[in-house]
Amino acid sequence: MLPGIFQTSIKRYILVWVSIVVSACAVLIAALLAISGQLETQTTRLLLDSRAKEASLQLTNAILEERRADLLLRLTGRKDLEPVRAGALSEARDVVRNLDLTATTPNELALITEIEDRFREYDAAVSAGSPASPEVMLGLTTGLLTSIERFWAANDVQMDNTVTAHENLLRIVHGWVIVLIVTMAAVVVAGSAALVRRIIPPTLELSRTAARFREGDFQARARVSSRDELGALGEMFNDMAADIERREKARHEFIASVFHDIKNPTVNIGATTRMILRKSPAPEQARPWLERVLAETNRIEDLIQDLTDTVQVETGRLTLQPAELDLSGLVREIFSEQAVLLSSHRLEFESGGDCMVLGDRRRLERVIHNLLSNAVKYSPEKTTITLRTECRGDRAAFRITDRGVGIPPEDQAGLFQPFGRLAHTRSMAHGTGLGLYIVKRIVEAHGGSIRLESTPGTGTTVEIELPRV
Repeated sequence: MLPGIFQTSIKRYILVWVSIVVSACAVLIAALLAISGQLETQTTRLLLDSRAKEASLQLTNAILEERRADLLLRLTGRKDLEPVRAGALSEARDVVRNLDLTATTPNELALITEIEDRFREYDAAVSAGSPASPEVMLGLTTGLLTSIERFWAANDVQMDNTVTAHENLLRIVHGWVIVLIVTMAAVVVAGSAALVRRIIPPTLELSRTAARFREGDFQARARVSSRDELGALGEMFNDMAADIERREKARHEFIASVFHDIKNPTVNIGATTRMILRKSPAPEQARPWLERVLAETNRIEDLIQDLTDTVQVETGRLTLQPAELDLSGLVREIFSEQAVLLSSHRLEFESGGDCMVLGDRRRLERVIHNLLSNAVKYSPEKTTITLRTECRGDRAAFRITDRGVGIPPEDQAGLFQPFGRLAHTRSMAHGTGLGLYIVKRIVEAHGGSIRLESTPGTGTTVEIELPRV
């Protein structure tokens, strides 16, 4: 890549490139116009030379016709030959009168002058009161025809030269047109390729980096390899990303500090309320209020846990304590517990046998509880929620299916983003919109995957897969 043009701004590069293409087009057009002028001149010369040869032939025939009629008139005395002789002489005069219109060179003009002089002598002899002798007329006729023959030969040579020059010019035109077209095509292709190399890779790099940044990778930075507009845009993006990363880090630290300060009194409030309800005979009018305090405290604790996990996920501090466990057994325990506590829905459990995985039991319990809680929140009461586990080769799968409101296809992608709640379900249940986001990150931290299938008005199935041990 040339260090000069290719390191300038894209705008300047395009201007230079377009200037080169326009200049090449201008040169091609100017060359074609100049060559077209020469071809037109040569064509005109060929036309005049052909007319000169035609005039020479016409003049020769007229003179020979006049001589034939004159000789026959002298020999036979036939009066009907007089008009023929006069007509031939008149035709010869007309040809000689216009002969100079076909001249294109000084040599032709000289030969035409010679023909005009000889014709005047010939015409004077023919038109005299007493006809000249046959010997005199033979000499005059021979001299005139010789001059005409020389004029014919000169035109013949000139036509050959013009044709040769015309063919040579056409070959030059053909060669130059090919060279100019190939050169212009090379400039266009090379310039286009260089422009594509300057625009497409940086644009794709910036797009990929922006996608990573959008997915939560705040350390993503675009690779800047040029000093043009796209390079400046990449640097601006990197500066913006660095600033956002600093702000996000400060925000996470602030949130973690606030959560820590809130968590302790909240836990104490909940513990105290439980102790009062369990050990102290509270008045009947106070018990509903204490139960309300306990319920709200539990909600606050769940919110704190969700936000704490979110901060840990986004800062890369989500720590796991993996151990071998049976995924089917874990789901069975949760099912047995919730089947007793949950009266609003029917729970079903289907097991495909033991499926051993390497996982953090506490985190996986949170995943299953979160998915079950969502199924309960967004499906009508008395409907069935099915929990199923099965082994698939080297993968262990857990699936939960509800008969709820369902999720439109266009809304499904955003569910696994932070605060990804649907507008039409916000009035159905309370929540932070962090549950599925945390679930996805915990599953991915275990090397697994999560998949969602849903049909509006029919229900939703969420399935996770984890590596087996």
